[in-house]
Amino acid sequence: MERGRKDSYSSHSGSCAPGSHRVPFVGLTCMRPWIPAALCLVLGAVARGARAEPPPKIAFRLNYTPPAGMGCPAANEFAAFLGSEFGYDPVNPEAQAVLSVDITRRGAHYQAALDARDTRGELRWSERVTSTESCHSLLIGGAASVRGNLGPLSWGTREPPTWIAAASFSVDIPGTFALQSPRPFVPLAPLAPRLSSGESTRREVLPVDVSLGPVLAVWGMPGPALGANLDVEIRKGFGSLGGELRGLVSLPDTIGVRSVPARASLWTGSLVPCFAFSALRLCGLATAGRLFFHLDEPYRSGRSDGLFLGFGARVAADLGLTDLVSLRAYADLLFQVRSLGLRVAPEASTQGNFDDWTAPPALVTIGAAVVFKLQQTTSE
Repeated sequence: MERGRKDSYSSHSGSCAPGSHRVPFVGLTCMRPWIPAALCLVLGAVARGARAEPPPKIAFRLNYTPPAGMGCPAANEFAAFLGSEFGYDPVNPEAQAVLSVDITRRGAHYQAALDARDTRGELRWSERVTSTESCHSLLIGGAASVRGNLGPLSWGTREPPTWIAAASFSVDIPGTFALQSPRPFVPLAPLAPRLSSGESTRREVLPVDVSLGPVLAVWGMPGPALGANLDVEIRKGFGSLGGELRGLVSLPDTIGVRSVPARASLWTGSLVPCFAFSALRLCGLATAGRLFFHLDEPYRSGRSDGLFLGFGARVAADLGLTDLVSLRAYADLLFQVRSLGLRVAPEASTQGNFDDWTAPPALVTIGAAVVFKLQQTTSE
């Protein structure tokens, strides 16, 4: 009987064929014949993927020293910008190629001269990058230009040029295999700037210009008028948007054909959008304000309409003095939406009054200003 059971178990354990009506032994696993082949294929694909070479890379030495007084990032910050673009650190002190960066500033314009040379000093690539925002923004654009002109976009699926290709090395271990030089992990997110001890990350918040200076009205008021102009503007790229306050007082002490003893003053506020083309600026003007007449005795105002509304244009030119200070000269042409006029009469009689002065349809002014560039930044 015992022998019969053993035989029964033996026959059950070996029965996985279709159509078998016997109950298999508990714990027996019957593997389908195609599963081992599939596992071999998967493991083979994984092994081939593990042996696949990472994409080729480039390497260069960085020749960059931030100029004083421009608020430019340090060399290690610019190297971090490059790392964020490439996905790995292309800066290697042992590399043969050299990337040189030279930054200059003219007025509100920053310029970076980017040159790449091979081991013999021969120029292989040159580019000029400009920005009107800040030196920080300039170098972010410079890093993108380096990747676009020297990175994989320029040589596609081919190997990089030998003069800038990153060198690889192998280590022979006796009795085993050649070990390829390790490749750094490529993060999906941009690399954070590398900071030295005690250094903080600076983030541009708002580039603001403040200007102040004299202004002269040559036409449009009762005689020439002198005053002052205060302007605050926010810059973005080649454009800016400013708010302006202005006050003007007429120089002659009489008004109109009867030489009425009086002066006029004009107080306005304007919205000033501008576009910069090198040192030249073209702006629009939208202005609202009030024209006041200050009469001496025995005259009084018989009719006075002083609400000032206008729109027009401005042409300006900037001359840089330092990195943060420049001079500006400008001329405005402002068309008046409403007609302004003044009628005065003596206290003794109000008969025979007529308009002593009527404003022309436009106001023409010229002015100069000192511009202070306030680069507001925060530290993180």
